[in-house]
Amino acid sequence: MVVTGLEAPPFLPEQVRSAWALLAQTVVGASGESEFATPAEQARWAAVEASFHDRPALDLSQAWAAEELRVIQAAEAVKAWADFQGLGALRRLHEAVGMVVRENVEEIGHYTADAVSYEAAVAETITSTVDEVALATGLPEGAVAARLDLAKNEEGRSAPLLASLLEGQVGLDRALRIHEATSGLDPDVASAVAARLLAPNADGSVRSHRSFTRELRRQVVVHTLDPAEERAEALRRRCAYGWLEPDGTGRLTVVGDAARVTAALDRVDRLARRIRGSGDARTLEQLRSDIALDLILHGWADSAKVPGTAQATFVGQAPSAHVSLVVALTTLLGVDQQPVRSLVTGSCPPQSPEASPWLAGRCGGVWSPTQPTAPPWSCPRTGTARPQPWRSRSPLSTAPARHRVAPFRPIGATSTTRSHGPPVPPR
Repeated sequence: MVVTGLEAPPFLPEQVRSAWALLAQTVVGASGESEFATPAEQARWAAVEASFHDRPALDLSQAWAAEELRVIQAAEAVKAWADFQGLGALRRLHEAVGMVVRENVEEIGHYTADAVSYEAAVAETITSTVDEVALATGLPEGAVAARLDLAKNEEGRSAPLLASLLEGQVGLDRALRIHEATSGLDPDVASAVAARLLAPNADGSVRSHRSFTRELRRQVVVHTLDPAEERAEALRRRCAYGWLEPDGTGRLTVVGDAARVTAALDRVDRLARRIRGSGDARTLEQLRSDIALDLILHGWADSAKVPGTAQATFVGQAPSAHVSLVVALTTLLGVDQQPVRSLVTGSCPPQSPEASPWLAGRCGGVWSPTQPTAPPWSCPRTGTARPQPWRSRSPLSTAPARHRVAPFRPIGATSTTRSHGPPVPPR
């Protein structure tokens, strides 16, 4: 089958076919290969001409905006259809990789019985699939893992989402959000929730992002069978992690009990307003940041003066942190200024021996490349900052895998076609 000109492929769903035709018309019109102007071009030139001749152009500019919106909607519809095709290929790739893993397991079984468990083989299949796609496309492993879970549709929960993707009615991001949020619900209930969220508004418009997020949360709360158990499970996953930005700033995220988080934020805000009211020149936003970090780095309490649940935190003396930085040899020699990588939170702005005062000032210590007792990549600092075994491999993020969507990490060979050993069980 050959498709020529502006003709849309007949295998496309109706809505995607019209979107495809509009996009093709727009592309051909923009390239100058067509003698006919697209509706968007006609509206644009009408608005520009009216503005040039000082005529009222409000209605014409609004018509131009409406035509460009149609093109954007068409692009989103075609992308959704293309993402559905990608999900189908991802599901089939998972099956193919599973066959490779099973062959390896059977080969190992000839020499050692029960060498690899079923769970380990399943985990290796998922991990290898995620690795292959991540290496081939550059997509984050977490994003690939989330797409794979949606594509497999093991419990039938994602059927409405996949159907809407095929028809170009929902984007991949929104489909993934629904699929992840409803993972703890009964499959039938999850499908009903997805259908409700995918339905247009009464006037036929698409839900706004705020309305979608609010309704998704409400539906999950309403249909959760045991909210107390769900909350307890969420609290068991509480953690803290950080993220460094390329501009030298960073973010600290603390996940904990909602009441404690609210109380902590309220206390920081009250302190910031008090200091601001006393004449401090810093803004409230700057004060909230400084106060929160100062309390964590320098704050310490008598264990006898805090509630019982917090007494274990303040046992003994206040610990000091040991910040470990990895500095390139070329940077230490003054050849260049490679980024300095923190073992805890990621990459820092580039440093060189000539810039040692910057690092000394930030870390509260003094060092030099020739100082044997204080290596340039280690300096004392008040507070706590220690690498944890669950840290990400990412050079920027220390978030646990679940906070980056991906529940999986590479555990074996980077290519299933070159795997010569048994599947490695997940760590």
